[in-house]
Amino acid sequence: MASSSFKMMMLMLLVLLNPSSGFAFVVSKPFHPISVRSHTSTSQLLSGPDLNDLDSLEVVDANDLEDCKKIEDSVWRRGDLDGMDAPIDEGWRQTCESMIQTAATGCGVEINGITWDFAKITIEVPSTATSDDQSLLAREINVAFEDVKSDDEQVIDCLVKHSLEIRTPGSPNQIVTQKQFDAYKGFDVSVHTVDPFKSNRVIEGKLIGRDALDVKVNVKGRVVTVPIDFVKEVKLPAAKTEKGDPFN
Repeated sequence: MASSSFKMMMLMLLVLLNPSSGFAFVVSKPFHPISVRSHTSTSQLLSGPDLNDLDSLEVVDANDLEDCKKIEDSVWRRGDLDGMDAPIDEGWRQTCESMIQTAATGCGVEINGITWDFAKITIEVPSTATSDDQSLLAREINVAFEDVKSDDEQVIDCLVKHSLEIRTPGSPNQIVTQKQFDAYKGFDVSVHTVDPFKSNRVIEGKLIGRDALDVKVNVKGRVVTVPIDFVKEVKLPAAKTEKGDPFN
C-alpha cells in the first residue's frame, strides 16, 4: 500500500517534471464552480474527499485520467479550462481591460494595474482611493459588463467566470500587478507558497514571468512553475534595489 505522503502527492497531482525542463507544482480540482481567495484570505483548493483519511484514497496515474492534460509550457491540470488558460494578451482579455479602464475613467478613479488570475480579476488603485471610490468603480465595471455587446462569449461572460477584486498597493517590495511582473522579469525574487497541507515554502530565483495560471522562476537553471492558487506572495529581496529597477 502506498504511503500517506505519496497519496497526498497524487491527490494534489504534484508533478516532478524532467530535471532538464524543471519541476512544477499543480493542484487538481474542479474548475466550475471554483472557490478563489482574496489577497488576505486562505485559498480553498479542494473539496470532496476526506483529506484526513488519506489511506482510503485511490492512487492513480495522471496519464490515465481522461480530463487531465499537460498545458504547453506549463504543468498537468485536470478539468475543463474553458479558455481560461488564454495568454494575458489574448484579444478578449484586452477587450475586457479596455472596458474596465473606460469605466474607471468615467467615474474618475485611477487604475495602477489589472491582473488576471484563473477566476479572478484584481484591479489595483492608488492608496489615495477611498472605499467609496472603490465601490463606485466596482459598480461602474459591473454596469459596463451587464450592457456589453460583443460576439465574443469570453467577453460577455467575463464577470460570470471571474470574481472582481479592487485593492490598494501592498508593501513596497511585493510584486502584485501584471505590470510589475512584466517589469521585474530577470530580477531576483522569492515566491512564498501556501497550500491546504501547510507544506509551505519559499522559492528563491530569478523571475521568468507570470500568466493567469502560474508564476515561473528560474532556480539555479531549473524552471519552477507554481500555480497561482499556491502563491501567497512574490517579493523582491529585502532592503535591496536591483540595478535598473523600474519602480525605484
